[in-house]
Amino acid sequence: MVTCCPKYSARQLRNRIKIQSKTQVADGMGGWTESWSAGDTVSALWTPRTGSEAVEAQGLAPTVSVTAIIRFRGNAEGAPYYSAEDRVAYRGRMYNIKAIMDVDGMHQFLEMRLVEGEPS
Repeated sequence: MVTCCPKYSARQLRNRIKIQSKTQVADGMGGWTESWSAGDTVSALWTPRTGSEAVEAQGLAPTVSVTAIIRFRGNAEGAPYYSAEDRVAYRGRMYNIKAIMDVDGMHQFLEMRLVEGEPS
């Protein structure tokens, strides 16, 4: 399918983010531990949304909400390749993926809702 005017241009996708997946690694004693993969490095449109603070354990815990737009990557069935079980690394900070949506349902771009400071 060819479209004349994509919603986002390559110029807008100027930030490099790393999308990491949980993997299971053998611990050498018959069990396994969870770790994060090296991840895929992709270009993204990075847009901070909100920030807040909450008091936890007699200290402040910041929460940052971000939206990242990346080019669509899907599996054989057309579903997004990434899921809410993955996380995003950007400039030394880790963000949990809360939701992933196909922008306009056209399989061109994915919108990722990310949160730093909250468990996924």
